[in-house]
Amino acid sequence: MITENQSDAPTPSPHDSPVFRPPGWLQRSPPWVQIVLLVAIYLTAWYGLDVAALRFESAPEIQVWYPPSALNVVLLLVFGLRFWPALLLNTFIHFWLVSPRQVPIETLIVYDIVTTLGYTGACFLLIKTLKINPRLRRLRDVIWFTAIAALIAPLVISFLQVANFVSAGLIPWSRWLVFTLQYCAGDSTGIGMLAPFLLVLLRQVPWIWHCREARSRLAQSGDDELRLPSRQGLPILLFHITLIAAGIWAGYGTSRGDSLDYTYFVFLPLIWVAIQYGVS
Repeated sequence: MITENQSDAPTPSPHDSPVFRPPGWLQRSPPWVQIVLLVAIYLTAWYGLDVAALRFESAPEIQVWYPPSALNVVLLLVFGLRFWPALLLNTFIHFWLVSPRQVPIETLIVYDIVTTLGYTGACFLLIKTLKINPRLRRLRDVIWFTAIAALIAPLVISFLQVANFVSAGLIPWSRWLVFTLQYCAGDSTGIGMLAPFLLVLLRQVPWIWHCREARSRLAQSGDDELRLPSRQGLPILLFHITLIAAGIWAGYGTSRGDSLDYTYFVFLPLIWVAIQYGVS
């Protein structure tokens, strides 16, 4: 865990089998070096995903698939809420290095504040109020993660951001509903399709997690380990693969008209499929 006090590191659970152990130089380095390194890795990965998401832009600053939002959630759930200032930095990377257009400074500030407060507030609610296990080991945790991080937070953020873009003249007011749904779909699919897989994969490096995990009976039994589907479950897996392919084609392969496009609702079952295979 990258933290100021190594004694605060979480106690590894019996079922967590670390694949990547902390290198010696990282353990010996000062805490501020570890923090800077983590933020640099986060911003570099965020920049790469932001460049890729630019290809799915349906309107100025509106992407119908936006996976960088998943990194915001993963950063705060895994490494702790104290890393929220890093979310302020990615906005400037987007507008200075990725976005092809200039925006007013007040629009930039509002965009930055809304994104940071939105995802920090969602993660605070999940960890502090609902007290979920960010490793998503129980159905309760999966449901709350899906509802708050993948659905409600993107919807609230999209509504505020589209209003911000309308006030700046980037998009017309007459299309606010369509663009709000497209913005929400972009963040929801980006989070739902990427964040659960990252949270599961990072179980293999328990020393990086900020939160402690109790040695529960479920943890000792190892019932949550990832397994390949059985022969009976193979048809369901193939059906889900077909559903994902059809949904991606419906969302990205067909042309979008001027009217409200309800094909974005196909992403709701896709989010469930992604989380189901990401945590089961």
